[in-house]
Amino acid sequence: MGTIMDMTGKMAEPTTKGVLPMSKALYAWVNDTNYIPGIRIEVVSEDDRYDRAQIVTCYKRLQAKKPIAIQVYTGDNAEVLKPFAARDMNPVVTYGGGTKAIEPPGWTFVTVCMYDCQVIAILNWLNDTWDVGRMGRPARYVHAGWDNAMGSTGVLPGELYCAKLPTVDFVSAEIVPPGTMDMSTNAIRLKSIDPDVVWMALIAPPAASLLKTAKAQGMDLAPFIWGDYSVFMFNTVLRILGEEGVDGSLHSTSYFHKSMNTPGTKRMFELWDKYVKTDYWPTIGMMVGYNPAQTIVEGIKRAAERVGPEKVDGVAVYEALQTLKDWETGTMLPLTFGPNRRDGCRLAMFYERKGGEFIPVAGGKMYDGGTPHPKDLIAESKK
Repeated sequence: MGTIMDMTGKMAEPTTKGVLPMSKALYAWVNDTNYIPGIRIEVVSEDDRYDRAQIVTCYKRLQAKKPIAIQVYTGDNAEVLKPFAARDMNPVVTYGGGTKAIEPPGWTFVTVCMYDCQVIAILNWLNDTWDVGRMGRPARYVHAGWDNAMGSTGVLPGELYCAKLPTVDFVSAEIVPPGTMDMSTNAIRLKSIDPDVVWMALIAPPAASLLKTAKAQGMDLAPFIWGDYSVFMFNTVLRILGEEGVDGSLHSTSYFHKSMNTPGTKRMFELWDKYVKTDYWPTIGMMVGYNPAQTIVEGIKRAAERVGPEKVDGVAVYEALQTLKDWETGTMLPLTFGPNRRDGCRLAMFYERKGGEFIPVAGGKMYDGGTPHPKDLIAESKK
């Protein structure tokens, strides 16, 4: 079982304290309980240092160890590895990604509601909740992110969908070079735009910079929605802003926070206590490792049942993953893959940060990020 993740770069803290330990905890549990008879999982990790240029080098080193599947967590990993995974018949399962990582359908599988699908889900939520008659105008929507798979993938689908919606105007794309940590200039510009919603497709440090400057200008922080990639570094945010800087803000994701108190999240924390034995990383940081690992384990299990444990290889896991349909992990909204589908979850829900917890909005109501699907919006625009 191979992993390619950032262990010494800008994303090292969530990787080494949350994502990788949680993944390894699940794999250790699989071995200790003989969960898949005849199969033991060994984890081999490579460090890409959150540098897109290092991903192929890491992959080549990993290939020498002949993994049957590879777990990653950024959209850049998924996009870069897509042709290599197909060539070598090595399924790549990732936490996040965008349409470029999965179209046309190949050997990369995305678990969480994709970056661009989350934008569609947010716009569907806005369309459902914004009262144009009472407000006298459409909602003003802003997209803020780095110019990479995570940060800018949702811009074009967002613009195209807003053009179809009478309730939402796409007013600005605040896109900055990857690695930018100081977003104060963007926050100053937002003050003049006066947005109703700002979706932050950012990791935590630049998101915190954006909020800190916005707050210093007297802006209401309620319009700022955290993408799940920013929340899984929430310890960083709290160190910078404190609880008062995030209280009342919203968060979009397909994952279940600890406050959902599902049997699946309880089990995840039990495995953390048993195998990791350190202070908890924010729930989403653990989920970023746990859910792709769960998906891979399920793929290996189904492959072993179909071909026998001694014949499990990358092809068998690839074929088994495509049999997942409305699969309940217990820690996120249901997953479905298939011959022509590689984005496992197209649904998102919203949480509000209150009293140190993320509380489900509207009882955990789900919004569809696949209707319309970003790939269809883009294809239609090219006609």
